[in-house]
Amino acid sequence: MACCCVPLNNNKNNLDVSFFVFKPTFVVVDDEAVVHVLKHFSLSTHTLGCLQTSIFRSIHGNMFCFPRRFWTQHEDFTLELFLFFSVNDSFKFHCSMIIWYGAWQKRSNKEKEQLITTLKSMINNISSMTTLIEYTFLEAYAGESRDGSSTAKFSNGDIISIHSAATTSGDLNDLCYAVLAIFRSRFDKIEGATAGLCLKAQSRPGVVCMHVWKSLHFCYSYILNSDHRNWMMPYLERFSLEMKYDIFRVVYVSDADNLVKHSYVSPHQMFQNGKENMQKQVL
Repeated sequence: MACCCVPLNNNKNNLDVSFFVFKPTFVVVDDEAVVHVLKHFSLSTHTLGCLQTSIFRSIHGNMFCFPRRFWTQHEDFTLELFLFFSVNDSFKFHCSMIIWYGAWQKRSNKEKEQLITTLKSMINNISSMTTLIEYTFLEAYAGESRDGSSTAKFSNGDIISIHSAATTSGDLNDLCYAVLAIFRSRFDKIEGATAGLCLKAQSRPGVVCMHVWKSLHFCYSYILNSDHRNWMMPYLERFSLEMKYDIFRVVYVSDADNLVKHSYVSPHQMFQNGKENMQKQVL
């Protein structure tokens, strides 16, 4: 089975990671259509030097945003977090999120700016189906893997949880150290996580923490049985943060076989198919 391997510490590797976050437009009822088009987008990025690609689809339909006042003032933070996840199918459709992941050989800042311009122009071709709401390049600065390897691995069907924290005050390096301290204090206590990774954003003051899980059950158990507020606050209370959290399923990992298996359907045709599907549901 094909898998993506992300180095746990980029100081020893020559790799940049990119996240492009998409929200499907209203008319595209089935986000499988967006995933299908992004698979072909992945094929195009390989011609630009992309080494690995993957697609994560939100299980609960939204990347929940928690302002600092939420997680500092709400006593039962874990319960309220879970209630956010207990959304119905109609809400899931309206707020579906998809992340396109790409791994690249390290480039200069100027080369990355040129690459982003190229990628955004390619994405414009599918703008009728989905909206690009966020993008960034990141580099891993710490992590751990249960199998003792130097990489975090994920394959098609795996569960990934993603925390992100963006700061509007304070030094990014201080935030990186704080997140690393949280990660190291908790990872050994997390049952069912196969790997964890801390990544620093290159274009904005933010940090992303990823965990790869054996199953969705282990991920839920961790959410419900951990007092997140109490053990996070000592590390993060001095920062002004916007925090986001969501759980994703890996729905695609590129390899040589996958890239030739998918028959091409143009974005225009996918858009028309989406409208037809919506009309059928209305009827």
